[in-house]
Amino acid sequence: MSIQERKQVVTDFLIALVNDDSVAMRPLVADDVKWWVPQSAASAFGLDRPLDGWEQVPWFGGDGWKGFKPGTSHVTIHHLVAEDEFVSAHYNRTAQRAHGNNVYDAEYNILFRFRDDLIVEVWEVVDTAQANASRSL
Repeated sequence: MSIQERKQVVTDFLIALVNDDSVAMRPLVADDVKWWVPQSAASAFGLDRPLDGWEQVPWFGGDGWKGFKPGTSHVTIHHLVAEDEFVSAHYNRTAQRAHGNNVYDAEYNILFRFRDDLIVEVWEVVDTAQANASRSL
């Protein structure tokens, strides 16, 4: 898989992620994926670090991440940088929160690692202070 193809997989993945579309995400992700959530998110939401395997990532194979109203999420990708088996995505996610009318707007940088043309590891960095501040706006 070329670097451009990996960037396209990451783009497709992020669009599917914010749309809670596990059917579209599934063929892009290895069964044994590891997702490294930020330490602050692991503590705040009681998540393992790493989340180990497709079924253990709530926004993949589980019931989905229900923090946002369906159909309100949007991703704006600012940069995709790739080297070897890695792609880094700098982006914003906006959405309407599931409870109340608050708008979620958070900046992310996620590093993806590929193996055999599939996403096998993910390191998530998010501006948790901004994400939490948007709860009260």
